[in-house]
Amino acid sequence: MGIVKAIEFNGSLVGCIGAQRGEFEYQRSAEIGYWIAKDYWKQGIATQAINALIPLIFSTTDIVRLFAAVFSENTASMQLLTKCGFELEAVHKQAIYKDNQFYDNHVYSLLKT
Repeated sequence: MGIVKAIEFNGSLVGCIGAQRGEFEYQRSAEIGYWIAKDYWKQGIATQAINALIPLIFSTTDIVRLFAAVFSENTASMQLLTKCGFELEAVHKQAIYKDNQFYDNHVYSLLKT
């Protein structure tokens, strides 16, 4: 199962959000990802998109766990996930290599209640 949705604001495409189901023994978990154009940051758009995706996934699939991976420099995304009910589950040290530098990978999760 994979789902991708456009994020619109005032009739314009400003980003996308989606979830990808895991495979085999991870089939009841899904990783979410999202992207918002920089001009639309800090306007609550991503919060609305995540808060719309959560019940859609939990009510229409057998997924019981959503998670998101965030690299250590992206504190805005960490705050966003926390605001949407996700909890920090793990920090994988130096798991990301980008632009000749290592970063920690912060894993946030939300369980179906």
